[in-house]
Amino acid sequence: MIRLLFLFLFASLPASLAAQFDEPMRQHDAHVHGEASGHLALDDSVLRIELEIPAYNLIGFEHAPVNADQQALLDNTVEALEKLDWLSLDRRGQCEQSAVNVHTHGMEAEHHHDGDATVDHADHNDHDHDHDHNHDNHDHDHRPTDDHDHKHGSFHAVVELSCSQAQSLGWLAIDLFTDYPANQTMRLDVLTESLVKQVDLRPGRFRVDLTP
Repeated sequence: MIRLLFLFLFASLPASLAAQFDEPMRQHDAHVHGEASGHLALDDSVLRIELEIPAYNLIGFEHAPVNADQQALLDNTVEALEKLDWLSLDRRGQCEQSAVNVHTHGMEAEHHHDGDATVDHADHNDHDHDHDHNHDNHDHDHRPTDDHDHKHGSFHAVVELSCSQAQSLGWLAIDLFTDYPANQTMRLDVLTESLVKQVDLRPGRFRVDLTP
């Protein structure tokens, strides 16, 4: 329903506004340190927030952990994202958490046993991993290269909340900046039944106004 509502509203936008709205969505595929992106949709009583954040922004590296300290940092960051301490909501919306899923893409170390590749990482019940990272035996230096097959690690978080008074939800705040200074900006696509817009969040300015 959310996707259908988005397509309907997007199709009804003037061409100039639609082009402006679509530009950052195309840019979401680009991986730039310090920049994150996301979508926020409010459909009836369901609030869904989906965020894509380069791993470098949160943990300072974007490859598979190479030691216990890096593995612990990765695991602790996933747990912190799952706790939702970074998300504040207008209490008038009476929202309750329904589901939280945090995925780490391209952050898995591969080890070979009898010719089979197995993944070595901590097991989290509430998040998954994509096993598509080609990890060499050396650490990546993060500088631009000509290797187009290089995968950049990232965090992908999906949050769903049920809001019994969704019509009264006037704002929310996404503070993934105070505890993560390398995360400098986040472009968020916002969609409700009465609102279609984009907002750029940054340190000190991470509140999203949901009023038309």
